[in-house]
Amino acid sequence: SSLDHGTIPVSDIDYTEEKIAFVFGNERQGVGEQFRSSADGLFHIPQRGFVESFNVSVACAVTLADASTRARMQLRQDVYGLAKHEM
Repeated sequence: SSLDHGTIPVSDIDYTEEKIAFVFGNERQGVGEQFRSSADGLFHIPQRGFVESFNVSVACAVTLADASTRARMQLRQDVYGLAKHEM
């Protein structure tokens, strides 16, 4: 997760292309330059109102919840052993 220019909203991540690894940094220093320069892409979590940033546990929870839901929808496959009506 990053607030750098050139990032995309977490909701625009495409889960159909390749495997994805998420790297999260702390509120103060963020993700280190080594990770940012090695990344294929950077994302941010859009926020509304008077919120400076999420702490890392909240950022992880928001991202992984979105990833889980959207990956199932984009991949249209039963990756968790669930019946279609359970997804």
